[in-house]
Amino acid sequence: MAKRIPWVMVALTYLAFVCWAYVRSAVGQIAPRSEDTALEKIDVRVDEVRILFHAADSHGLTVTDLKPEELELFDEEKGPGRILAIQPLAPQPLSLGFLIDVSESMASYAVRKRLLASLLAQELLTRHDDSAMVISFGKLSQVIQPWSNQQKIVLAAFEQVIGSGRNVATEGTAIYDALFNTCHHEFGEQGTASKQHVLLLFSDGEDTASRVSLRDAVDACQAVHTVVYAVGYKPASGAISTGPIVLKELTEGTGGHVIQADEPEIERKNDVQRLIEDLRHEYELFYYPKDLKHDGKFHRIVLLGPNRVSSIDAQSGYYAPER
Repeated sequence: MAKRIPWVMVALTYLAFVCWAYVRSAVGQIAPRSEDTALEKIDVRVDEVRILFHAADSHGLTVTDLKPEELELFDEEKGPGRILAIQPLAPQPLSLGFLIDVSESMASYAVRKRLLASLLAQELLTRHDDSAMVISFGKLSQVIQPWSNQQKIVLAAFEQVIGSGRNVATEGTAIYDALFNTCHHEFGEQGTASKQHVLLLFSDGEDTASRVSLRDAVDACQAVHTVVYAVGYKPASGAISTGPIVLKELTEGTGGHVIQADEPEIERKNDVQRLIEDLRHEYELFYYPKDLKHDGKFHRIVLLGPNRVSSIDAQSGYYAPER
């Protein structure tokens, strides 16, 4: 037995050496990856929130020289957070979604819808890297024209949807479903880094058939930084309608506003001009919330400006990042 001990010792020593070499090699391979991962986490500022907004004076003119110290941002009941920086958003190509209600209640507005949609397309779809799509909806949504940068093609799609009075939906109106699906699928697939997302909704705001809620629709658009503007229509005299309230909530929740299609022409043109100015003169704001919890929940905000600013259009809140 004594003669075998040295061989056992040799074997154990060899085995220990192999294990040590393996561990050292493994540590040498893993360590750089851990450092890389740490650097990636440092680059991502998860405690900063990004908000897009535009500001106007009492005459409706865009205010372009705001400074961080002139603004206050209140995050729910937590009080003001610390605004880190604001800067004018550099001109970006537009992704324009034209979402057109073809339900029975909208049939009588066909001519005005086509004229306003055509005007907006001609004013906004001007750069080679701009793009637009056209979707009609009643109870269900239908992509009439996929993304295109050609004005003529987009204008032809309007004629197809609302030019002749065809394609009238008779089974109900699902506005929230149409918004949710468009933001989640069409804008979500485009990403948010290099394009400005704008959804133009042509509707009276009367939803009768959606499966998702108004809050779900706004949330889906906020998640992909899509601003909703509505071309609305006032209810008939004496009629009771929740439509105007719905359109106001949809647009203000994402930083847009309502254009009344049945206003006098001069006022309607002013509304269209304001929309164009809004899109071309947006601010980008970064701030650090006073008490940010990484819970993935929605947090409402109120952004206030100085006396020289009459109105600020900003999204109504943000989703806190999750760890």
